[in-house]
Amino acid sequence: MARKRISLTLDEDLVDRIDREKEKKKMDNRSRAIETFLKKHFKSKMVEKAVILCGGSEETPACIKKFDNTKIIEEKLRHLEKYGVETVYIATNQDAEKMSENIDESKFKLDIRYSVEDEPLGTAGCLRKLGEHLKDTFILTNGDVICHIDVEDMLKIHRKNHPEATMALTTIDDTSSYGVVNMKGNKVVGFKEKPEEASTKLINAGFYLIEPSIIRRIEDKKTEKVAIETIFEELSEKDLLKGYLYEGDWKDLGN
Repeated sequence: MARKRISLTLDEDLVDRIDREKEKKKMDNRSRAIETFLKKHFKSKMVEKAVILCGGSEETPACIKKFDNTKIIEEKLRHLEKYGVETVYIATNQDAEKMSENIDESKFKLDIRYSVEDEPLGTAGCLRKLGEHLKDTFILTNGDVICHIDVEDMLKIHRKNHPEATMALTTIDDTSSYGVVNMKGNKVVGFKEKPEEASTKLINAGFYLIEPSIIRRIEDKKTEKVAIETIFEELSEKDLLKGYLYEGDWKDLGN
């Protein structure tokens, strides 16, 4: 990694504190200590890995279609990169080579990998296959949804509440094609799939922060194909699923 020399003027008390921490950590110099502390600070505000769900039965999955002259998948990658994500796994039942041909990876500094399913594993089943790579908090997002969630803010709420998963929620006028989410405070307390009449306009926005412990729940299922909704229902019953209200633009290009 290239390095750049800079000059800093800091408060004396702050310098003393840095030096004390440097000695405590047995670091060889002040510059290296400041760099280490800054990296730790920024890492606490970011998520390093994300999984994008790009399955479906169509020959051309929705995630590589265009919206406003931009491929949906590339818009999602741009959003994830903006918030410090380093590695993205694209879970798909499509041919990996064909998928990569539809993504201009040179636009991104991301490490983009493909997890190909011979048979559809479901929106949660694909995580079983990726379990060994997901050892810290990670993002799971639908490949056919465009939204620009403030990941740093959502992560702050997620870590404050200590759930196994936090679900981004948005509101729409017509909920008849979506699962409606019932909330109590910040707790997700239930779901109602495509109701004719809904008591709320809150729906799942298709963007989640998830703890690696969820992998074990998926592995405990006897079937290969597992829907994330099944896992979320279990978490909801145990008060381990929280909601994050997202008020920005939201587009579902798959529905």
